[in-house]
Amino acid sequence: LVVDDESRMRKLVRDFLIKSNYEVIEAEDGVQAVDIFFGQNDIALTRQEAETLEDKWYDLFLAAVEQDLADQVYPLSAKAQLELREGTLLFRSPELCAALDGDNTYQFFTALRSIYGTHMPLAQLLGQVFGDGQDISLFAEFCTQTGVHYTVLTASSTSF
Repeated sequence: LVVDDESRMRKLVRDFLIKSNYEVIEAEDGVQAVDIFFGQNDIALTRQEAETLEDKWYDLFLAAVEQDLADQVYPLSAKAQLELREGTLLFRSPELCAALDGDNTYQFFTALRSIYGTHMPLAQLLGQVFGDGQDISLFAEFCTQTGVHYTVLTASSTSF
């Protein structure tokens, strides 16, 4: 029984539990959870099992983020891309270029994986989240919402 008022958090935990061969029931709040719990007698998970699952999920999460941090170029469209080199993430489009330094790059990927999970390859996830990559607005909006600081670069300062 997964209880959280945010559907994306329930989905994140649900997906992990399903991959671990658990049947999952969701509740949006405590009242709904109590109703479900007392309505079904086969719900059982000890605190130790829950902590073990949490540890496994955290290990998978960190492994995904570490893999995401490998140097790579991710095309978002014919005109835009995300480029990761030596801990610096660079968003390039015809209109604008933006960069994240090491700490903000790590924060960017942990926020991305926290919200959208670890089940999807990074290239596919970036395409889904940032659309066609024609402009920087989706990237900027994501960074603003997650508290990730980025620096807007001029055309002459877009090389590493």
